[in-house]
Amino acid sequence: MVQKPRAMLLIDGEHYVSVLQGAVEWAMKNYSDRDIVVAAFLGGTEKIGSPEDVKKALPIPVHFLKDPTDIEGILKIAREYGIDIVMDLSDEPILSYEKRFWIASAVVAEGMRYEGSDFSFGPLKLLNIA
Repeated sequence: MVQKPRAMLLIDGEHYVSVLQGAVEWAMKNYSDRDIVVAAFLGGTEKIGSPEDVKKALPIPVHFLKDPTDIEGILKIAREYGIDIVMDLSDEPILSYEKRFWIASAVVAEGMRYEGSDFSFGPLKLLNIA
């Protein structure tokens, strides 16, 4: 049996917990070709209540990062869970385009795919042509 690629979601607190819950459940239903196993919370806590509220509401483990640009934190979670695809569900103002591309570059450099609603970046496949 072929194992599905393992995916991590990047989420933020610019939305209420019920919206986060709906987004995670939607992703799990509509991306059934992958195993969504963990979420990294990038920041913005004004609408979520407490971190415990988020952890209780979501059907996957959630890791809270100190800063949205905590690239090492994102990569640490990805390594710990054996992630193949990072799915970015975050939005501005928590994650600017510049910061998003820094994260995407680091994720792709580690050999994972980085996907958003209208983009997908992946590592290059190098061929031996000699």
